Amino acid sequence: MAPKAATKMITGKNALTKALAAIEKKTGKKPMAETVYVPVSTGSFPVDNLIGGSIKLGGEPICLGFPRRRITELFGPESSGKTTLSTSTMVQCQRAGGTCLFIDYEHAFDLNYARSQGLVVDDPSRFALVQPDDMEEGFKMAFIGIGMGVDMVVMDSVAAMVPKAELDRDFDELAKIGVVAAKLSQLLPKMVMFLSKYPLIEGDKEKSDPSHPGTAFVLINQTRAKIQTGGYGGGAGGGDDDNTTGGKALKFYASLRLKVQKIKAESIKSKDPITGKDVNSPFGNITNVKCIKNKMDGRQGHSTQIFIRFGTGVDDHYSVIESAVTQGLMKKSGSFYELKDVRTQGREKMRKYLMENPPIYQALKMALSQSINASARVITPEEMSEEDQILEGELAEMGLDAATSDSAVESELLEEV
Repeated sequence: MAPKAATKMITGKNALTKALAAIEKKTGKKPMAETVYVPVSTGSFPVDNLIGGSIKLGGEPICLGFPRRRITELFGPESSGKTTLSTSTMVQCQRAGGTCLFIDYEHAFDLNYARSQGLVVDDPSRFALVQPDDMEEGFKMAFIGIGMGVDMVVMDSVAAMVPKAELDRDFDELAKIGVVAAKLSQLLPKMVMFLSKYPLIEGDKEKSDPSHPGTAFVLINQTRAKIQTGGYGGGAGGGDDDNTTGGKALKFYASLRLKVQKIKAESIKSKDPITGKDVNSPFGNITNVKCIKNKMDGRQGHSTQIFIRFGTGVDDHYSVIESAVTQGLMKKSGSFYELKDVRTQGREKMRKYLMENPPIYQALKMALSQSINASARVITPEEMSEEDQILEGELAEMGLDAATSDSAVESELLEEV
């Protein structure tokens, strides 16, 4: 039996125009224009470029940082740097003139540590820390903050959210499974709509304020081990043994998901005050940040490394120095670092020099960004993956090629029918 010819769709040229006019008349909604992001920098040069450094608009990267009007999820194991990275982002938000609301479900946010990272915590017009009693109360605070035009809202963490019904439950009663996941499935769709619409123009309950770029909403999450006896997807059967709390809704509604994980500690030798022996004293962690999901850019699955210095947070000078050496903008020979006419022994002395000379540091970051973007390699369709090569080999054995395989196989199936 010969395959039927494909039916060509013939419509009037103004069909969509008429449809849009009718939609606008019925709902008041107009077609969306191109999205222009006004991101909040993370304070880390490599992380900003990881999030949105590859796709450009008008010659500039589209989203160097956490996107506004979108949900961002930061997750990872304990003490990996999730809260530190979110605090670093709030610092940059404040420096750009923005306001921040931190919703602390864990009741463990350290204001002194945040202050040491540069966050202004004593001015209530720039930063607020609130500690809700239950999950619903925290989301009400978030909705109010977004509606009022707060530039950045951070929730720490999903694992510490407890619905009010669970708090009121007696200890002797059996716990219900999946209550947080069910509640997130209910709240997150509303949050997505709220972020895209608010804040509104003052005095108008329908129109968004075009002068406000919107709120960057960040949810911090924890990882849990999967308990399985075997099979695919974790446990004894292999695969990823880690999973995040709160069910699957957040994975779908988050536009950006970053996994933060400590790789190793950086240490220096010092004398123990008790024994007098030489010991290695850690002063920071090298941390891996992997982009698990990204709906703004094309670097999903890519990762980068940052340095978190104890007491001061994300050390961007460290990352810039290492990247500059990699890109050939700074010379390194042994323990010596050389930048133009400046030569220092050790990374710490070069770091100190860059900290004391901000214009040179900013110029180096700009040159580094241009170098990374210029050297970015685009994978062409001709470069096939191993799976594609295997498929092409199988098609060749059948006397087919990739260009005609779909139609040929379809004809063969139709003939069998």
